[in-house]
This record gives sequence, structure tokens and C-alpha cells, in this order.
Amino acid sequence: MDNAEYVRPPLKHVEEGLFAAMVAIGVSIVVASIAYTLQCSTQFTCVNDGTCKALYDQSCSFSNVVSPIGYKLYNMSSDVETVNAFTRGVCALGERQLADENGRMRCVRQLSYPDAFVKEIADPTGTSHHERACGQWIKSKSTPDEVTYFSFYDEGDVGKEVIDAIKDDLDIRSSASDVTLFTAACKTMLVNSAVAPSVSIAYHYLKENVGSPSTQLHVLNTLGMLAAHFCEVPIAMGVALGASNKFSLKMRDGTLLSSDQASETLYYVGESSSVRDNVRAFVSMMDRTPESLLSTSSSTNQQPLHNILNGALVQFGISLSNEGIPLSQDLNLTGASVGVYAMDHLNMLTKFIYACDQTTIEHARAYLLASASQCALQVRAVVTGEFGMNSITEQAAASVRLHRNKANSLGRIALESDKYLSSVNDTVLFEASTTTWSMLTRSSYALHTTTPSHASSVCWDATVAVFADALDHRVYQKLVSSRAVSNILGPMITTLKEAVAGEIRSGKLSNMLLPNKADRESFAQAAHNVQFRIAGAERTSQFGRNAEFRRPSFQSTDGPILMMLKQAKAVFFDRIRLALDGSDLCQHPPLYRSTARNAYLLNSAPCAMLFPGILVSPFFHELFDEQSLYSRIGFVIAHEIAHVTSDTQRWNMTAASLLLANYSSSTWIEASADLIAAGAINRTNKVSREQACKHVSQTWCACVPNGYYERVGRTHPPANLRGDRVCDFLM
Repeated sequence: MDNAEYVRPPLKHVEEGLFAAMVAIGVSIVVASIAYTLQCSTQFTCVNDGTCKALYDQSCSFSNVVSPIGYKLYNMSSDVETVNAFTRGVCALGERQLADENGRMRCVRQLSYPDAFVKEIADPTGTSHHERACGQWIKSKSTPDEVTYFSFYDEGDVGKEVIDAIKDDLDIRSSASDVTLFTAACKTMLVNSAVAPSVSIAYHYLKENVGSPSTQLHVLNTLGMLAAHFCEVPIAMGVALGASNKFSLKMRDGTLLSSDQASETLYYVGESSSVRDNVRAFVSMMDRTPESLLSTSSSTNQQPLHNILNGALVQFGISLSNEGIPLSQDLNLTGASVGVYAMDHLNMLTKFIYACDQTTIEHARAYLLASASQCALQVRAVVTGEFGMNSITEQAAASVRLHRNKANSLGRIALESDKYLSSVNDTVLFEASTTTWSMLTRSSYALHTTTPSHASSVCWDATVAVFADALDHRVYQKLVSSRAVSNILGPMITTLKEAVAGEIRSGKLSNMLLPNKADRESFAQAAHNVQFRIAGAERTSQFGRNAEFRRPSFQSTDGPILMMLKQAKAVFFDRIRLALDGSDLCQHPPLYRSTARNAYLLNSAPCAMLFPGILVSPFFHELFDEQSLYSRIGFVIAHEIAHVTSDTQRWNMTAASLLLANYSSSTWIEASADLIAAGAINRTNKVSREQACKHVSQTWCACVPNGYYERVGRTHPPANLRGDRVCDFLM
């Protein structure tokens, strides 16, 4: 389709009647603006008169009151442009006025289908590809403080709409879901000021699990039990990338309690003075650990690590054999040996074991009880903001603060500043699976006696922190059509994997990737092998994880703090079992929030993750035609598949410097994925080069701030240049 078919013609070519109508509308808008202070500032009197509509930002918009005779007079009755002008109102190009649940007008993205290309934002007179694709939109926007992409500017609004809808669902108390049970219990606790007894219930649950250990082996087992609840203990345990496309279990240094605050937390939960004296003595002994024992190869000693792991697994009816093979009749976990690896030196664990050696089992038990009481208080802190890090050392607090800005939920981390993700590595996966309660502590206090609306907000934040996987599924259900996934997305992915493989073998960039055909074939095979997942997809479905989630056993007497601990234990097992049952890396859980308009590739697998937040307009809709689908979500999918070529050590760098001469070297990995993806979608014969160019240009065009320049060291091609370079490559 050429420009004349989709670009609004110059005004001089429009019929005189329509011209007069547009002038009349323009005059009415000016008059409405002059009358703004008279109409809108007087309690929206025009709203009652039907001559304006209230906007969400407390201002107002004109309302069309043209009669049918007026339509006929101005020859407007069947003109699409006129309808667009009326429905746009005061909104920017590419947006339309819509009423929210309160009846106030707001501007939302215009949905264009079956052709997803939004014609009214195009500027055929533009000198660059992105200007021709969305130049009118750029001109209609005020200069932003940061780069604002046409495809991403409403990401937050869509996410909020979905979350608001989910919150409404959770208010239906008759629902039997764990999330609904928790949110109801949480609100009841806050409204009735029952936080303290709820903490006490949670502490006694942990205390019962601590029991009365009789040997150091039992002490280490108990340490594993607390780690399985994401408590702050001297060791943190999580999953990471392993050999043969499998997961491994890794441990890193945890945190230590300070003497004074450990004693205070025990006092808070009502433990005796003798227990508090014992914990002071134990902490004092940890502080006297000889330097010769620290930062040595002692962390390679596997026995304590296996004892801790066994203590965590016994919670789920699982044990490790002497060969490290997980044994469980219930889950049939019998297979390869499970190794436990230390991330650097485990100095905190070394101090803990040294104190165990130098004191008594009762002293060690006192420390475990202090860890349990601190854990219950930190779970409370996720809800109320109180007692967040009050019982760990300054060194440990510094470590927690370092990781807190990366934490999002149990098993999740926050998106980094560069919102367009690259491949995910071992560190990212491990950090996500070792998120603790302290990292999720609220930044502000909730009131002890709170209003119902305040309780709803506070409990929602707690729900996000603990039930991320369940919320993923709800987001998926709100945003994604299962029919569209099976009928459109599935076949498209198969086609694009073949196309990317073909582009790697014989496309324009093939000489850059590897020096000979045989070597390029390894990249092509990797493209064929990419598995795709969608965050929140039904477990055991085409794009979901294989294993079912093992739900916690809630009881009506638990209270919300204990419910959070039980859910944490279920999340811990859901992650750890990846290493126990020999899952391939593509079974990893989503690492980021599901409303993100994003995707990433776990290159080691290789496995690509799509978030429901990107399976929406302007990237995806089941009503889009084939050209739009392949040029938009297809480009994203092909880009992720193309990331299998990201091993630059295998590139022909001389060829790369020529083929990618228009890109800065720091963006070569992303740029090559873009160009391979562009070649692949053209190779499918589903879309012409011209159509691919205009769609890619529009989805990646942006308004940029004054003085915008390409940041040194950035990983992705800069705004607007990204689409322009793809078009240059295609044309």
C-alpha cells in the first residue's frame, strides 16, 4: 500500500463543505477555550448543560452538539475524518476521548485495525522514515523531559487499568483463591488493629519448626528451614544457571543479627531473659571469629551446605541421598545428583558455625529463635513498614539496601533503568530467587488504625510482594486472548524461527556472524531451538511452565502474617524444585512484572519470555492483519530469536565494522538482532519491505527532549534512529 492510500490528503484537496466544517469546529474550539474560565471554573455548569465534558484532570472538553441538519448542511454525515475530529476532542493525534468509570473524559490510544498503522499521525512530507511514520504525532506533543516512545507512552496507564480490574476481582470475598483469602484477612487485620497478635501467631509457627535441636546437624537443618521462608539468616539459597541446559543450586552470604537488636526482638515476642542472654553470648562469639577462618576456601566444604539444603527440603517431604539425589515418592524426584555451589566466600556462615563450635546448642537455638522473631517482624514490615531492618548489623543492612532497589516481589526483581531488556544472565536469575523480606520492606509506615481505603492499598502492596505468580496469571487473563495465542502467536513463532535461521545462514549479515557456513549453522540451529514462554500463561499450557504450583496449606486461624510465610515457603519450593527435578532452563519463572511491555531472551537455554504487557496494541491484537502482526509483534519475536547470535567472540569483527558502521559499537548486539529480525520478517513473504518499514518506524518512533543525543555505552539504538536504520536495511 503506498502513501496515498493511508495518509490524510492536504487540506486544499478536501471538499469545500468539509473545509467549512473544519473551520467551524476550529472556531468553536477557540470560543470554547475563551469560555473555559467562565464554564469550567463554575462547577462545570456546561456539563449539566451538555455543552462540555469533564476531564480526568479537573478541566473540561468541548462536546459536540451539532444537529442532524447541521451534518447535512456541512456535508459531514458520512466522512470518516469528521468522526475522527469529533472523537479526538482535545486529545493528541493518535488518541481518542473516552469516559472513565467516574464519567470523566480521558485520552486513550486509538486502536487501528485490521491495518495497525495509525494513519493520522503520519507525515508524508517528512524527510526521515520515522517522520513519515509518525511525524504528526511528534509535532502534536510538547517537548518531553525524557524519551517518549509512541508504542510505550501508555504502558503505565494500561498496567493501571489491569491492576484496578484485578483489585475489583479480589474484593469478591466468595472467591476461593489464595490471593482473595489473603487480601481479605490482611484488610481485616489492619482495620481491626490486630497486627501484633498476627505477628505472634507467625513467630510461634516458626518457633515450632525450630523445635529443640540436639546437634549441630539439626541446627544447620533449622537454618535451612528459615531460609526456605526467605528469612534473613547467614545463608541465602537460590537457583542459577547450571551445566547441560539445567539449573543449579547456589548459596551466597546472608546476614547476621546484631547483639542488641536480636535481644530486643526476642523480648518483643516474649522470650525469657535466659534466651536473650544466650543470644548475646552467641553473637559475641560470632564477632570473635578468627580472621584466618574468613575469606578462605572453607566455603567449598559441601557438607554444611547439604545439611542446610536438607533442612529446607524436609519441609516438603524431600531428602537428599548420600549421592545428592533428591528422593520423594510424592513428587517422583529421583534423578541426577544435585550439587550446591557457593557464590564467593561464605563468611557469615563461617561465623555462625564457629559460634556453634565454641558455645552450646542452647546458645545456637537462641540465635535461631532470634532469627525467627526477626523474620516475623520483617514480614510485618512488608505490610506496615515497621521493624524492617532493626535487628541486623550495619554491614548486613548495607547489603540489603544494595539489593532493595532491585527487589520487586519474592522471586522477582525490578526492571533496570534501560527498559528495553537485553539477554538475562546468571546473576539476574540468582538475585531474583534470593529476594528476602528485608528487601521488600515498605518505605513508609502504615497506620495502626487505618481506614478501609488505606487498608486496601497497603494490602495490595503486600499481595504484590508475595503472590507475584498468581497475579501474573490474572494479568495474562485480562490482556491475552487464548484463542489468539494458539491460532496466531504459535504458528507465527514457528514461521519466524525458520525465517531467522534462514537469515543467519544466508542473509545480509551472515558473513558477519561466523567466517564459514559450517559455523553459522550452529547459530541457525540455536534459532530453531528457541522456546517461547508467556509470563502468567496457564501452567502445563503451550507457553506456561510444566510443573504445577504446590499451593500452601492455609487455615482460617493463620492470620495474614503467617499466610505470607506459608506462601513464601511455597514460592521457595517452586524455584528450588527447578534444580531438583532436572528442569531445563526454559522452565524458569518470569523475573519481572507481567504488565511490562517487554520481552527478553535467556540466551543459555535459549528461551524467550514475552510479557502480557506487550501482547497489546500497538504490537499485537487478534484483529490485526497479517502484515501488521509480522511487522510489529513479529519483529519483537524475531529480534529475541536473533539474540542467539549475541556471542560477539564468534563474530567476524572486520565484517561487523562494515555492516554495522551506522551504529555505535556498544549497540552492535541489539542492532544486529534488529537487522536479522527485519530480514527474517521480509523472508517470510508475509509482509512487503515497504510495509515492514512503515510499521517498524511507527512502533519505534519517539518524542525526544531538547539536546537529546546518543548516550555513550547505551545497549540499544537510540530513539527514532532504530526504525530509520531498519528501513535503510530493508530498502
